[in-house]
Amino acid sequence: MSDEEYTVEADEVLKALIHHDFVAHVPRIFHYEVTSILARACASRNPAGKHRMTQEKAAACLRKLFYIPLLIYPTTEDECVDALTMATTYSKTAYDMTYLRLAQALDCVWCTADAKVTVGWPEDSLDLAARIILLPDFQITDQ
Repeated sequence: MSDEEYTVEADEVLKALIHHDFVAHVPRIFHYEVTSILARACASRNPAGKHRMTQEKAAACLRKLFYIPLLIYPTTEDECVDALTMATTYSKTAYDMTYLRLAQALDCVWCTADAKVTVGWPEDSLDLAARIILLPDFQITDQ
């Protein structure tokens, strides 16, 4: 959405994904999270009082989402328990910790546009926090 932060960076990442310049790994919840974000955009209004996005446009975005090449990982019992433990230990959302837990398991970084998740990490967990990279800092490297 044009009124969001990092739209230019997000477009660059999307283009790179479509051109297979890198592989994105996502947990099974990814599509539901995007659906939730789009639903919020449809329900909220801009300063002019208009909806930020129409339901039709949101539905079209969702349909296109399924054509983006993503490696989707199934959810396991242990991963859910790990995400719960991480969320309660570090005062983060279980959703965010699902992504971070996957990055940890794959020995890669988690790219997010949400700067809030990068703050408040205890000293003994900075190695885990180092796996979080903000979208404007994301660099596409060779696979």
